[in-house]
Amino acid sequence: MINPPHGAASAAYTFEEMPANPATFVANNTAPYAGFFVRLSSFVIDNLICYFAARLAIWGASEVYRAVHGAGLDGDFRFVLAAFIFYMLFFTVYFVYFLTHGGQTPGKRIFGIKVVAIDGGEVDGFRAVLRTLGYAFSWFLFGLGYLWAGMDRHRQSWHDKIAGTVVLEI
Repeated sequence: MINPPHGAASAAYTFEEMPANPATFVANNTAPYAGFFVRLSSFVIDNLICYFAARLAIWGASEVYRAVHGAGLDGDFRFVLAAFIFYMLFFTVYFVYFLTHGGQTPGKRIFGIKVVAIDGGEVDGFRAVLRTLGYAFSWFLFGLGYLWAGMDRHRQSWHDKIAGTVVLEI
């Protein structure tokens, strides 16, 4: 179980033994955990939204640069690096925003799933940032952290375990 920090001075969550059934800590314990494929589908939709939104913004910035300087940056390494950094920032803000405002990204809303804290509460900013940064950790070993949700009895991926969250069907 993850204990929430007490007061603003606390910097981290403490990890203790996971209870045998975290559903007892979830407010609506009759809601089943979201399965691997529905989670994957919602994540793909959210990634497509992030990709096309970031791509549109990057294209706009490139066109403004082209209009001002008379040449584009499309193949320049600095532009590619800046585009990657912009995408990662957009991705992070996107997920943190939606997780802290109702626990549902547009992809999760389409599939009727929601991220909640292990105790059944709403996802706070710290958990949302941990979960979003945890995506990289889940991907690190050939995506094993994502696949873990298909094998775990609570359907938690590694980023869920890191942040103390579960994904429920609503």
